[in-house]
Amino acid sequence: MNLKNKIVALGIVACFLAGAASLAAQERGSVRGLVKDSDGNTLENAKVTIAGALIPRGRDYLTKKDGVFLFQAIPPGTYTVLVIHPQMMDFTVEVIVSLDRQTTVNVPMTAVGRAAEEITVQAVAPLVDLRSTEVSSNWHKDLIEHLPMGRTYASLFQLAPGVADNRDFAPNAGGNKQDNVYLYDGSNITNPLFGYLGANFSELDIQEVNIKRGGITAEFGRAAGMVTNAITKSGSNRVTGSFRFVYEPSAFTAGFRDPNIVTKYNQNAPAIGIGGPFIKDRLFWYVSANLP
Repeated sequence: MNLKNKIVALGIVACFLAGAASLAAQERGSVRGLVKDSDGNTLENAKVTIAGALIPRGRDYLTKKDGVFLFQAIPPGTYTVLVIHPQMMDFTVEVIVSLDRQTTVNVPMTAVGRAAEEITVQAVAPLVDLRSTEVSSNWHKDLIEHLPMGRTYASLFQLAPGVADNRDFAPNAGGNKQDNVYLYDGSNITNPLFGYLGANFSELDIQEVNIKRGGITAEFGRAAGMVTNAITKSGSNRVTGSFRFVYEPSAFTAGFRDPNIVTKYNQNAPAIGIGGPFIKDRLFWYVSANLP
């Protein structure tokens, strides 16, 4: 291979890796923090561990002189962060990682002998992402499952600030319908011609959804309206799942005796999702099925 071909090959690989990194950022969140002592001095050689149901083996980080730690590409969920230093008391905090956001944790450690043996903080959530000027909202599966709305990914568009359900095949978010971008696990599923979903999915599979309405970065391409990104559930060390069966008899439809009604048939909508471990702490599975 000559020099020119090598340069081209390296360029292709670089573009692929950059695209993969961008996609990972869209599917995950991050946790960043600063470890200090009670006098405000940064602490070196503090071991920081993050672990949770989706990362049961955990990840470790050893702080340097600046006392900063950073965990990237963390699946959305709730995790426990443990900070250990040989001269300080252990510090534990529960953090909530959200899709495409960074959770900031400040760790004030106390010298051994000054107080209790361990300091525990209840929870830290990413209320404001200081890294970005994007106007975005995150919605977790627990809220999605209890809201009185449709049971599809498309129904989640009603959660977008300032976007109303216009009974059309694609919502208008302040611009042309083709100005919207719909992602599913970071993959673009937008119909390029008419601006609607190229495919629809059951909300039963969704772990979290992120909706952007302003200041949208260039990585999402042409998006003058809104960008929605739904992340699917994954397995863990426990076998868990959910099942739903919606039955709508024709008699429940107002005016069912009117001959102008298009259909008088009963409607059924079953859906199931279940996940668990292949290899404990290492490899997980999740499967689902639904009948729209």
